[in-house]
Amino acid sequence: MNIVAFLAVGLPASWIAYPVVEETHLKRKSIMKNVTTIAVASALPLLFASVMTFASNNEQVAPDNTKMNEPSHNNTSVTADSQKNNTSDLEITRSIRRELTSKDGLSTYAQNIKIITMSGKVTLKGPVRSMNEKSKAEQIAKSVAGVTNVLNELSVVKR
Repeated sequence: MNIVAFLAVGLPASWIAYPVVEETHLKRKSIMKNVTTIAVASALPLLFASVMTFASNNEQVAPDNTKMNEPSHNNTSVTADSQKNNTSDLEITRSIRRELTSKDGLSTYAQNIKIITMSGKVTLKGPVRSMNEKSKAEQIAKSVAGVTNVLNELSVVKR
């Protein structure tokens, strides 16, 4: 439609510019969305690269003790899979775990050590935070399983 058609109908002249302005505004808005999308898409690889660089420069020790729990490669090593489901062995393991978790002053590491019981012989494995925790865990195991039936393979890991 042209200006003459609007004026002939008797519409105000200000209405003539409105469709043009609205169309221009929508085009600008569309262009800005495209520019924003391109800017974000361009920034993502840079962000990813900087995060990867930061991660490689600041190598941290894993917050878990997975490497500590990997079995040694000799065949004489006792692992948690070695434990059978004997009622007496399970009860010994359960009693030691109950005592470890009920004691105040033991770290989460000490409360989560591996307790392996085979025919009444208890093996303690895993990391603890101090020599004190290592000896406490051994004392608890000896009080449940008997003095001569505990093999303490706990290792002290500092924070």
